[in-house]
Amino acid sequence: MRTENIFIEQILKPSQMDICFSEKCNLNCRYCFVNKTSTDVLNLKTVKKAIDTFYVLPNKDKTITFTTSEPFLYPDMFIGAVRHIFARADEKNINIRVVATTNGVLLNKKMRDFVASLDNRFTLNFSLDGDKKSHDLHRKFRGNSHDSSFEKAVQNFGQLLKRKNVRVITTVTPETAEYVRNNAQFIAGKKFINMDIFPQMFTIWPEKKLATLRKGLDRLVDDFNSGKIKGNLRLLNRLWGATHYAKILLGSDGKTYLFEWVLPLKYAQRKAYIIGDAGKINMQKRQALFELLFDAIEKKTNNKCRTCTRQSFCSNPLPLYLWSIYNKKDFAVYFKNFCQMAKIMVDASKKIKHKNKLDSDKWEKNASMRKAK
Repeated sequence: MRTENIFIEQILKPSQMDICFSEKCNLNCRYCFVNKTSTDVLNLKTVKKAIDTFYVLPNKDKTITFTTSEPFLYPDMFIGAVRHIFARADEKNINIRVVATTNGVLLNKKMRDFVASLDNRFTLNFSLDGDKKSHDLHRKFRGNSHDSSFEKAVQNFGQLLKRKNVRVITTVTPETAEYVRNNAQFIAGKKFINMDIFPQMFTIWPEKKLATLRKGLDRLVDDFNSGKIKGNLRLLNRLWGATHYAKILLGSDGKTYLFEWVLPLKYAQRKAYIIGDAGKINMQKRQALFELLFDAIEKKTNNKCRTCTRQSFCSNPLPLYLWSIYNKKDFAVYFKNFCQMAKIMVDASKKIKHKNKLDSDKWEKNASMRKAK
């Protein structure tokens, strides 16, 4: 990948910044990838400074996301940051997209009114894993595993269901693989227009569960293609190859990191991947770190990613590699499982007849890459 420079533009000109206010959350989701070992909390001054620094980087098309923690734990900081993002974008003539991912539990009237006041440059992602049974299986309240987070979240989203800038993000686990089609039908029945489905990656999927997921996704895609399920289905949000390389992360400590996938590491382990702070980003160090990681993955995989026909669609196993190395897992075993999962997701996505604009643009771009090679 490094040799062919497929992702060099994204590495040198990152177009997305993830902002992590803190690593605190009101839920304790079993599959959360964030290793919550930092107690730091950002302040609005630092966030604004980081936004201004990000805007200086070359690239007129930018995205800023609030994710990896629950942003609505800090409503005033969130509102102040979003207003600053749009104000500065207008001043600098930047095409900006803002995305916030929430579990919905803290989406009170104040936050609903603010979200409703924003234009179509803003997208609100709602983490909803399907019906009550599937959702509550993994998404427990922190310190209280008995009450349902599903009921509170769905109730809060009631007034925003039909808005085009709301997207449901559904995580599928081996335990819920058999319900993927039913859960999608449930979500569509709630009148949500946009839906992302992606599998839990930092785990081993048994062969039977992979087969169950493949069968369920094929039936689900048929439902969308035939019009039985209305809306907009996306399966590759976490697999697109350029996604990782186009991102930088503003951590809760005010440091800028290589990308969001340092968060599965313990806080002390992440320091090797610091590339700056809110006021300055070292792009040379960013490129050098990626090259070191590319070298390591090529050796660990015997260059399998380089020759894979799904290379331009797949995220490649960089996040999985970091996680497995620092957690002393057998990367070879997880890599094999990852490839099986990527094949299922890419092949199912190919069958979707009417892709949303974001996916259509990426399919076209990646097809061009393959022809160029």
